[in-house]
Amino acid sequence: MNEYMDDLVENAGDGIISISRDGTIMSMNRSAEDIFGYSRSEAIGQDIDIIVPQDKLVDVKELLLGKVISNGEVIRGFETERIRKDGKKVAVNVTISPIRDKSGSVVGASGIFRTLTEEEFMRKRITQFDKLISVGKLAAELAHQVNSPLGAVVGRIQLILKNIDKFDKEMLRNNLKQMMTGCDHIQTAIGSLLDYSRRVAGRKPVDINTVIEDALIMMSTRLMLKKISVHKSLTKNLPEIMEVGSELIHVFVSIMSNAIDAMDKGGRLEVITDVVKDPKNSSVSKVRITIMDTGHGISEQNIEKIFTPFYTTKDEGKGTGLGLPIVKRIIKIHKGDIDVLSKVNQGTSVILSFPGLIDDEEAI
Repeated sequence: MNEYMDDLVENAGDGIISISRDGTIMSMNRSAEDIFGYSRSEAIGQDIDIIVPQDKLVDVKELLLGKVISNGEVIRGFETERIRKDGKKVAVNVTISPIRDKSGSVVGASGIFRTLTEEEFMRKRITQFDKLISVGKLAAELAHQVNSPLGAVVGRIQLILKNIDKFDKEMLRNNLKQMMTGCDHIQTAIGSLLDYSRRVAGRKPVDINTVIEDALIMMSTRLMLKKISVHKSLTKNLPEIMEVGSELIHVFVSIMSNAIDAMDKGGRLEVITDVVKDPKNSSVSKVRITIMDTGHGISEQNIEKIFTPFYTTKDEGKGTGLGLPIVKRIIKIHKGDIDVLSKVNQGTSVILSFPGLIDDEEAI
């Protein structure tokens, strides 16, 4: 029976190494020799550290001494890197189990190593990273969605307090209405974000001009304080757009906010809506929205990165790098397209297009 077990271990497809309580290699099979490049005569009697990269030494000691050997735990199938005799790193899936004597005492540990392709290893690591940052991304997205309308509300409150003696009842009433609109947007932003996190998405037809007007109202205080003039050319009777999850207003608030940030010394914000033919299918019409500013523009090397999550050219603390990636995600959900044209010191144009309700087969 012992010979059978020895033969089973020796010819296993995975590398198997046994170590003593102090971390000394006691045995290794043929596959372990192939994986790590050491012969048995070279490895046996050496510390397990010979196959562990420097940056993983502390983790290995904690696993071996703290969990497997001290507590008798089994560490199953974790992905990591080990190092070969030639210095090259190898990605492996590792299971570590305690070795016990007849009395049940832990006398060492065995490690089973299965090699991973680089693609497998990176896919696993990316999946783990995505899980780790999901909560952070959700929080950052919520902050981005809320900060702009909240800033508009705070700015209007400051304006009222500064000029309280100059406000008559009608002016005060109008300002309070605009502040309520901002608060409604914050509530909508939180609600739609929660809907998105639960994969819930309500659908309703909307007039894009109305959404744009609401966004301009929310940004009106910032526009005024930055001395930015607004010029609108909104085509009447546009086809309605089927909105998902009350998120379209976030698109325009985000784009307008970026435009305002780009015009530190004042400028001009122009918003145009019209209907165009889909270049890929001339029988299909699309609602197009063009938002232009006269700000500092975006350099050619940076414009290729603007949709990359967490990439930002803003000063630290002034941008999350999530604004445009979120915008692009929302646009894709609405079957739309976005294009950004910009030149340094000449301004930026953001061009959006969405299928009108009449052309949206799913809306029928």
